[in-house]
Amino acid sequence: MPARVLPELSFEVTESDALEWSGILDDRNPIHSDPAAGLVHGLGPGIVSPGPANAGYLMTLLLRAFPGATLASFEARFVAVVVAPTTVVAAGVVEREEPVPGGTRLHCALELRAHGRVAIDARACVHLPASRGEA
Repeated sequence: MPARVLPELSFEVTESDALEWSGILDDRNPIHSDPAAGLVHGLGPGIVSPGPANAGYLMTLLLRAFPGATLASFEARFVAVVVAPTTVVAAGVVEREEPVPGGTRLHCALELRAHGRVAIDARACVHLPASRGEA
């Protein structure tokens, strides 16, 4: 079975989004709140969006592509920072479908792109429950 490409999703990441997420995550690293901190560390002007917030864009891609699915596993490799304001693009493919008790497990390869490069390379599995009436 050839890989099935998921519809890409774009998200606007604002400085206020990054600030809000750093508060939710209780992340006090100044790169998430002070644009000057990013410059000092060579990350560019702007506020760095926290990694868990960026991973959330990939999870949103999966849950929109597969309504009613459950995220069974998620592993991410953070390869570049996302500096707000910017637009990120979540993309992915279903590499394999596996029948499991109560439904199907989809094995997916994902990436989040920002600033013209991959920011997150991820792998995830989602569980699709069997449709009503299926054995």
